[in-house]
Amino acid sequence: MFNSLDNFKNFLKDKKIAVLGLGISNMPLVEYLAKMGYPISVFDTAEKEQLEHNILKLKNYRNID
Repeated sequence: MFNSLDNFKNFLKDKKIAVLGLGISNMPLVEYLAKMGYPISVFDTAEKEQLEHNILKLKNYRNID
């Protein structure tokens, strides 16, 4: 479907992105997408206190809910 990273980036353009889980495996993905400027919503069932470290890392990005 995507033969290059540029095609993938163009596919994501103007789309809303949801990420399920803010654990260690999704943090690089969320940071990458945020740096690219995509609007991102992150959902997790863990308590906010458990995710505080990851949330603080993402506070620099204004495009993450």
